[in-house]
Amino acid sequence: MSAPHYYTLVTDAGHTRLTGALATSKPVVLTHFAFGDGNGAAYDPTPDQTALRREVWRTEINAIRTDPKNPAWLTVEAVIPARVGGWTVREAGVFDADGILIAVAKYPESFKPQLDDGVGKDLCCRMILQHGNVSAVTLKIDPSVVLATRDHVSAEVAAAIASHAGPGHSPPDASTTVKGLVELATTAEARAGSSTHLAVTPAGLKAAMDAATIPAATPITRGIVRLATADEVSAGTDAEKAVTPAALAQAFPAPVGSVIMHAGQEPPPLYLKCDGVELKRAEYPELFAVIGTTFGSGDGFTTFALPDLRGEFLRGWDDDRGADPARKFGSWQVATAFCGDGDGGHALIPNLNDPTHARVLGWDLDTAPNNTQTVHAACTSTFPGSYPAAGIHRPGTASVGTDFARVRPRNVALLPCIRFR
Repeated sequence: MSAPHYYTLVTDAGHTRLTGALATSKPVVLTHFAFGDGNGAAYDPTPDQTALRREVWRTEINAIRTDPKNPAWLTVEAVIPARVGGWTVREAGVFDADGILIAVAKYPESFKPQLDDGVGKDLCCRMILQHGNVSAVTLKIDPSVVLATRDHVSAEVAAAIASHAGPGHSPPDASTTVKGLVELATTAEARAGSSTHLAVTPAGLKAAMDAATIPAATPITRGIVRLATADEVSAGTDAEKAVTPAALAQAFPAPVGSVIMHAGQEPPPLYLKCDGVELKRAEYPELFAVIGTTFGSGDGFTTFALPDLRGEFLRGWDDDRGADPARKFGSWQVATAFCGDGDGGHALIPNLNDPTHARVLGWDLDTAPNNTQTVHAACTSTFPGSYPAAGIHRPGTASVGTDFARVRPRNVALLPCIRFR
């Protein structure tokens, strides 16, 4: 019979270690499995080797076990994971904890690809060592790097199944505290919700939920509802749908440009203070489309002004009625001033002490509050018409013989705001 082409041999250093282990009862600790490419070619290992010809990768031993059919054989195993490779395996070696090469093997050429090559595979390698007393060898491994081979998993599963086979070894039923066997629930059983030992699959759960009937909500019964649209809210005829705050605001919005008096010191959402500030037309296009430049044209091109209603009373626009003639929309108007009893010593002012004349005279100033141009008299006797303002003093200034006053109603100061969107 010809000599085997591929084989494993214990090195001279390995024999020395193993013999010493038997003599001292101190086992050799095998720790690492190395792979090499033979420096590019296959070769026949020799007992005097202390290293591989060209080592390409080393890992911790994955497993070591006694062959069940031959107690003198030790099988040492290592796994090269898919992420490692890019070289050809031609040689392998087993090292102890001191880094001594205990055994070397001639390995059939096997290219180990890596994931970057477009394909990946795990490569499990085993080396069989023959020694008269296997107790001279022990294994030291790191459990965090051990990889289970398919054969190992199959053997473990078969053993686990066998341990439960036969009379008295039936697996238990699963519960909330014990792993075991379960029976799948039907759709009806899932809907009933009374079983504590049946299991529900995702498909079964969906079928049960689809088949469930949830009552509609009523004023006295909890249930499901559909949300109403803004149009349905506006119609106000549906008694089964629910209304969200957003839909309510959309159904009954205050129009852009609406002015409100707000009881807070800051404007509510979607509102601005009516403080005469200038805004960019591009940033508030909806508001600009409504009020335009009525209250100020800003820079004449890119800005416009808000109405300034701070400290002002609002008055309905006359709009050609004639009660407040010649008023422009959005224009400002001064207060009406009244004079009381005086001695009539000022120019062209009727003597209100004369009992034949009216005792109350009122007038409006034509333009801004500090102007004193023309006085428009309104009396019930012989002095109607307009009079020059010479000698007439503005309200709020001292004038002997003539008393002035402004009249306003009782009021509360709130924040005027305008809606911009």
